[in-house]
Amino acid sequence: MLAAMQKLSASLLLLLVLIPAALAQSRVTAVKVESLLDLNAILITEVDVIFVYDPALQLPETKSDWYSEREAFITANADRLDVVTLSAPQGFVERNLVLPERHGEAVKVLVTAYHDGGTVKLRDVSARTGVLVQIQPWGIQIGDL
Repeated sequence: MLAAMQKLSASLLLLLVLIPAALAQSRVTAVKVESLLDLNAILITEVDVIFVYDPALQLPETKSDWYSEREAFITANADRLDVVTLSAPQGFVERNLVLPERHGEAVKVLVTAYHDGGTVKLRDVSARTGVLVQIQPWGIQIGDL
């Protein structure tokens, strides 16, 4: 009887730890993208901010995987994610992004940019409230607003 009670207690404790983690939501409420490039630099890129609403959704891991599968992946999972894309042409300075209406329901928020290195992983910014994405000559840098 004592062993059964200990197992039940351990199971309940495990559930109390795992359930909140599974139901965790992103804290992101604002995203700003700014360029630290010379205004005359000939670099055109885009930044994708990916809002994921289904914790079971398996996303591509790297920038190359994301952009090679992007259109088909978004179409196939339209009800499970939103993507906000910012095109940053030559001379781009900064912009605050308009977040999806349901951004508060996101369980994860990821950021990537087209000119990042191919093996760079999508960056998880879910724990941040205000996200600053800086476009650098070598890729992007993530910080807090």
